[in-house]
Amino acid sequence: MKQMNRRLTSKGAIYLMGLAVGVASVGAGNVQAAPQTFNFEDPKGVNVIDVTLDSLLEPSTGLAHGIAGTVRFDPKNPQALTGKITADATTLQFVNKMYTQAAQSDKGLDTKKYPKISFNILKVASVKTTAPNVFAANVTGDFALHGVTKRITVPVTATLLPGKVADRSMGMAKGDLLILRSNFKIKRGDYGIAPAMPAPLVAPDVQIHVAIAGMGTGK
Repeated sequence: MKQMNRRLTSKGAIYLMGLAVGVASVGAGNVQAAPQTFNFEDPKGVNVIDVTLDSLLEPSTGLAHGIAGTVRFDPKNPQALTGKITADATTLQFVNKMYTQAAQSDKGLDTKKYPKISFNILKVASVKTTAPNVFAANVTGDFALHGVTKRITVPVTATLLPGKVADRSMGMAKGDLLILRSNFKIKRGDYGIAPAMPAPLVAPDVQIHVAIAGMGTGK
């Protein structure tokens, strides 16, 4: 009888443990699937945006950091994506110091007067799920640079990584990650940037590459 009770007790304990794990899994799934705000002000300082001017005579690439802003993302309704991302234009640096100085001067971006670059999301269209928790879309928003704001549409891939903040922070924080990636071009002339500079030396097209990580707030 005692042996039977032990077996029943053991089976009961296993059942309760299994039930608890199941409930926890469902709860975790619900949290991951819920709409959430993601903060792109990266405490590790890894987030950057790279800017390339691929001119005939002097192709150059620079990096801007000081990324900030939040987006609201719902994996069940990715088309409802909203938010605003900014970068600190005063941090833009090229390998060549003179190029950096020229880019930040009043003949370039005039970063003292216009210290921020921003993209404000207004509309999301043509959403496709390309892999589990990976969504590709065309995102329309107001892009502000050098005191000029223009409405543009850019391709964006959003990758949701449930629970991966812990992996990125060596267990010091918890939560979900949202990675936003985009590649697009703008005309520097459209934003009044160095209009007198010849195209063979400074490319008329500015190629912008974005790959940034946002940490879920759980709200």
